[in-house]
Amino acid sequence: MSHPAYRRGTYALIDRVVHDATYNGGDAFVSLNSWQKDNPDPELYQWDEESSQWLGQVPVDRCERVYSVHVYAKYRGHSVLVDKVNDAGMATTLYAEWDGAWATENGFLQESKYEYYKTVPVTELLDYYEKQDDLLFTRWREENFGESAPAGAQPPGWAGERPRSGRLATVRGAEYRMLCRALGGRITLGSRAPLNPDPELFSWHEARGSWAATIPLDACTRMVEVTTRAEYVGYPCEVLDISPDGSVELRYLGEDLSKAAVDGFADAGDGKWTKTAHVFDLARYHERHVELAAPEWKALP
Repeated sequence: MSHPAYRRGTYALIDRVVHDATYNGGDAFVSLNSWQKDNPDPELYQWDEESSQWLGQVPVDRCERVYSVHVYAKYRGHSVLVDKVNDAGMATTLYAEWDGAWATENGFLQESKYEYYKTVPVTELLDYYEKQDDLLFTRWREENFGESAPAGAQPPGWAGERPRSGRLATVRGAEYRMLCRALGGRITLGSRAPLNPDPELFSWHEARGSWAATIPLDACTRMVEVTTRAEYVGYPCEVLDISPDGSVELRYLGEDLSKAAVDGFADAGDGKWTKTAHVFDLARYHERHVELAAPEWKALP
């Protein structure tokens, strides 16, 4: 692959399958829509004559994730939001930093006080990634750690589903964890679902204690490296772990390490500055998805 596939919008993950969606924070239901010719899932969708598409509404608790996607990249060393990409491989970008003079000098057109746009070939964009804002995080946090959550017990919805990290692959529209590389241009996927997620692909692996499937690389429509991030007192951090008591292990991602020390981060001995905080101290919780390209697959264990 020469460049990751582009997408932008709101999505719901239901039974490991990603659906186009609309969601307003705090609502009890998520709206689904599909322009496919055939009903993508008769259990979820019904045909709507007025809009000429498949529509559905599902309880928010039915969704494993609901998230919005924005795409960022580096252009000439500076951060840009990728607003859209056309079929000719040209990307409309929005300058995402604060140096308006630099943007003007590098061909961006100022369309409002703070917005500078430029159309560039996608091949000139580096460090391309999806920022996936977790639209259910505040709801999950309140249910598991808020005043109404049961005291002294493991949160009722706790399954270690946040934070997520590692490699994920999308196969037949469903997301699975990538375990390792196999011979012959293949990879092994894993699932700890109680039931076999796809009997045509998966079988029980006794040694792993989970479902496993070994498939060709080209059977995957998307393969990404995932990290979870948030802000803590205004600093960018990686969220390494969230414990059942609400404590959070953070790794400082800012450039000024003197500020990290002042706010209680400590050098773990490997150059990584970490701190334990509380889940209610986090803001702008999101996942960062970096699509894996061919050279990176050669380095898989």
